[in-house]
Amino acid sequence: MLKKFQDFAIKGNAFDLAVGVIIGAAFGGIVASLVGDIFMPVVGAATGGLDFSNYFVGLSSKVTADTLAEAKKQGAVLAWGNFLTIVINFVIVAAVMTVVLAWSVARLVMDHPSSVSPASPSLADGSAGLTSATTHAAARVPVELTAAGGGAHVVVRDGTGKVVFTGSLAFGQSRTLQVSPPVRIQTTDGSLKVSVDGEDHGAIGRTGSPAQDVYTAR
Repeated sequence: MLKKFQDFAIKGNAFDLAVGVIIGAAFGGIVASLVGDIFMPVVGAATGGLDFSNYFVGLSSKVTADTLAEAKKQGAVLAWGNFLTIVINFVIVAAVMTVVLAWSVARLVMDHPSSVSPASPSLADGSAGLTSATTHAAARVPVELTAAGGGAHVVVRDGTGKVVFTGSLAFGQSRTLQVSPPVRIQTTDGSLKVSVDGEDHGAIGRTGSPAQDVYTAR
């Protein structure tokens, strides 16, 4: 457990999380300003200068104030205008996150094409690359994948080029497959550890960087 925590903290995941929290807090302020200073004034002007933040219904006869802050001091109120503002905040955040996720997926697809060039990756035994296309599948060997430095999206192909696994591994998660060598592996995080037919090959690349390689059995 201590080793996993050290890997998590030292390899940048804790810093990435901290940056995400800080950026998220700053983004929340931007959305609040967008709604309160730009969107709601435009809506108010279009509706005759109405201020939605002060729209409420008094639930007590003691509530006579015109502003929400003063009305809450006098008694119970149904602040539906403030609720509407919060709903608009949520819609804007959801729309922005949808765009960001769509952009991220598009970048992932463009940066990691489905085909693996046989000339670029090096074989695990030190050879420069595949010298000829494999047309017949060899006997399957166990291939173990472990997300050691962070979550990763992984694509695994066998010796014929067929995709035998595509999916995501969470931090610390392992997956064992039966694959015909040579085994082609692509990952969005180079800290992915690979073991082929009982032989540990270590991390496929650098933490936080996309990587790919081809492995042969012993």
